[in-house]
Amino acid sequence: MGLIFYFSHQSVLPGPNVFGWDVLLKKCAHVAVYAGLFWCWFRFFQAVGWLRGRWSWPLMLILCLAYAVFDEWHQGWVPGRLMSPIDVGIDFLASFLACLWSARLL
Repeated sequence: MGLIFYFSHQSVLPGPNVFGWDVLLKKCAHVAVYAGLFWCWFRFFQAVGWLRGRWSWPLMLILCLAYAVFDEWHQGWVPGRLMSPIDVGIDFLASFLACLWSARLL
């Protein structure tokens, strides 16, 4: 979460100058980072023994969604950055896909 906060606090993110590639790479980064965030929550819940409850999966998704909303809100205060509900949707989708993948591992 600290890494996500750090990068969302940057006014300009590095990337290629070609518009399409820049957008594609940044959206792929959203997917990778939020799938990773879900995986970290998954490992935490597994380590503390909370993964057995039927509410653990939705709780992990809610935590990822809440952080995505917070991150976009925070990003809106950074000069040169904008809040984007589309990014929140991409983040949630990545978390949900990681959830489906993690459920197969159990």
